[in-house]
Amino acid sequence: MFTDHLFKQILIGLVVGFILVVLLQGLSFLEASPNLYDIFSMMLVGFSEELLFRGFLFTMIYELSGSRLKVVFIPSIVFGIWHFPVGQSIDQVIGTTIIGLIYSGMRSLYFRTDKEIGIIPLSIFHWMHNIFIL
Repeated sequence: MFTDHLFKQILIGLVVGFILVVLLQGLSFLEASPNLYDIFSMMLVGFSEELLFRGFLFTMIYELSGSRLKVVFIPSIVFGIWHFPVGQSIDQVIGTTIIGLIYSGMRSLYFRTDKEIGIIPLSIFHWMHNIFIL
């Protein structure tokens, strides 16, 4: 899964990540000036959360239920709740859940097909979003 169409997956991640950042934050992201620590730490956060929520949990729920609806909603809700203990308000948790719905929805579109959107582009979306909200 990680090496299949790697260049295409990275390109999808960068292009869609940029589009999502602009849609979610407007052009204010241009004012961001993340340091090297932020860039690398957010890369690890994005990858680990995507591996957990859209990798492990998504696949486990699909294997158990076979329902694409459940694999979109359950990991997204858990993802939103996951962010509550780190000091986010209820509004931010709801926003995080909505972002999780976008990511899970994108993953479910082509799940287990040749056009699958894997963990790599989702990690890039997540990474770009995290960097520009710092």
